[in-house]
Amino acid sequence: MKHTKKYCIDCKTQQYIVAHGRCSYCNSKHRAETIGTQIAAHSENGKERKREERAAMLEFWKEAADIGGGHECMNCAAPLGRTFRAVFVAHIYSKGANERSRCDKRNFMLLCFDCHHEYDHGKYPERMKVWEWTRRIIEMLKREL
Repeated sequence: MKHTKKYCIDCKTQQYIVAHGRCSYCNSKHRAETIGTQIAAHSENGKERKREERAAMLEFWKEAADIGGGHECMNCAAPLGRTFRAVFVAHIYSKGANERSRCDKRNFMLLCFDCHHEYDHGKYPERMKVWEWTRRIIEMLKREL
């Protein structure tokens, strides 16, 4: 197959065209600009989602203090202190399973670090005290969302 030079649509020089009417240099520049814009938009959306989620968690944390008078793990009753830490607020229905439940306060529960890790990553989360309660919450959220 014989390659012929054509005019690049961007730099207007006669070059070998590699894609979409662009020479190799202009095509790589165009791809970098396009992908950079897409990554920046995706990153900003992710940051905004994180801010919304953290705000909902903080509101849940404050409401839990108002209702119960303090913060303690719903599984082992360990005190969680007064300072908000996102690691103490666990999602009942995982964020990956349903994006819409990410900021729903009904989908939060207070767990200490160890219980949160066991709930999310443990071998036997069904042995936890909160297991049956969380199954009912998950079924309710599945129906509503």
